Amino acid sequence: MHRDIIFRNIIEEDLRSIYLEGLNEPEFFDLPFAWNSEIIAKLFASDGSISFAAMKKKKLIGFIFGSIENDRSYIHWIMVAEKFRKTGIGQELLRLFTEASKERGIEKFLTSPVKNSHKIIEFFAKNGFSVKETYIEFYK
Repeated sequence: MHRDIIFRNIIEEDLRSIYLEGLNEPEFFDLPFAWNSEIIAKLFASDGSISFAAMKKKKLIGFIFGSIENDRSYIHWIMVAEKFRKTGIGQELLRLFTEASKERGIEKFLTSPVKNSHKIIEFFAKNGFSVKETYIEFYK
């Protein structure tokens, strides 16, 4: 399934590639906050950070970024390069993320996909996520 793909923790040298990949990801265009290098670096450096990369021939082809806050593990971003989607890479990144969270004693997971992103909502639903809580966003 993933013969020549390596899954590993994200390292500092990956951050630029992650940032550049995210700039070109249409799913990230409608985020309620700006996709920027400062947020990525701050999250990476935080004590509660959990992040994994999928690499093929030393090239980043996917990543998952999240953090532990209180008793929950938040998935902030997950992305797989378009030509590698539907190959199980996203599922493996999500599995690694949930396992790492559980090793830290976390059993609750939260993510907030963009509401018009049917593909990502379907992805999380297929992987055991369901709507448990709702919130209201106000804009002015």
